Amino acid sequence: MSIFRRNKPNAAADPTEPFDATRYGMVHYRDVAVDESLSDAALAKAAYAARCGDWKPAAEALDAAGTDWDRRMLRVAVLATVSQQTEAWLASWRSAEPDSPHAAVVHAAALMGQAGRARGAARAKDTSREQFEGFFKLARESDEAALRAIELAPEDPTPWVFRMSAALGRQIPNHEFTVLWDEAFARAPMHRRAHSYAHTYWLAKWFGSEEWSSQFVEDAVARAPRTALAFELKIHRLQEAWLVVRDASTNPGSSADFYRGAGRPLLDEALGQWDGELPTGGALEIVDRNLLAWALTMAERYDEACDVFQAIGGSVSLGYPWLFYRDVRAGFESVRREAIEKSSRQPGPASIAR
Repeated sequence: MSIFRRNKPNAAADPTEPFDATRYGMVHYRDVAVDESLSDAALAKAAYAARCGDWKPAAEALDAAGTDWDRRMLRVAVLATVSQQTEAWLASWRSAEPDSPHAAVVHAAALMGQAGRARGAARAKDTSREQFEGFFKLARESDEAALRAIELAPEDPTPWVFRMSAALGRQIPNHEFTVLWDEAFARAPMHRRAHSYAHTYWLAKWFGSEEWSSQFVEDAVARAPRTALAFELKIHRLQEAWLVVRDASTNPGSSADFYRGAGRPLLDEALGQWDGELPTGGALEIVDRNLLAWALTMAERYDEACDVFQAIGGSVSLGYPWLFYRDVRAGFESVRREAIEKSSRQPGPASIAR
């Protein structure tokens, strides 16, 4: 069951029902899709070429990212996913350019992805010993590959961030994880995924406490107030609070009940990082706008949510908040439709909004 299922019978949109979002300035549901590359044209080209066996556009895309570390992280992550689907191109790249830091970090990321697949998504009690052994083996290999990437490009925070990801699964002690965080932070103090992994590590359900994780978020927000990073961390903390409530109760109610009830102060606090325009525009702009549109809908600020959904178009991001839905695309449409139907927008002539 989706933890985002609404209690109201008409709130979960059925995309098969006749509902023309174009009459409200939105793209039609048929034009809504998960946007793997987050509108990064160079990344989309590189991913397509890699699936066809050509690694050179990937090398060019990573080289062009330069020191835009969030964009580099995005490109590495997507290309690593492609390598899990089609492996030969990465092997050819590493063979042709054995000293390429780009190929090395994609290899490290790909191994971490393979580790996750080996373990599976089930809870620990439902995961076999063989699955855990496969995970730990690949996570160690990923860490070794990341060390090679660090050797080839010491200034790059990306392999340090993948070492942080591997460290979560390898269950390394706090003092060792702190070293990884410090190295990533020293190279990129605003790195989005580094903050995300660190916040996860210091959650009480992992290797920290409620005090540690809350302090981490507050320190980050103090360093970068009213930024997309601050907004994302506040939303993550909010959703972790809901998961605690859900897992501790035999009848927790819907997530919407939580966000509009006990979780409302945290939701309002997160939205306090937004004053009409989310300070974004970089590699993760689509992620930010998806998060914002969802949060505004949960806060019953439907007119504002519609404005953001209109700006999004049909680009759905993976990850928070849609990862909790049984179907990412349908979850997006459910929330978008709720925002439209409960807003003050009036329908007009149908026209495809792109």
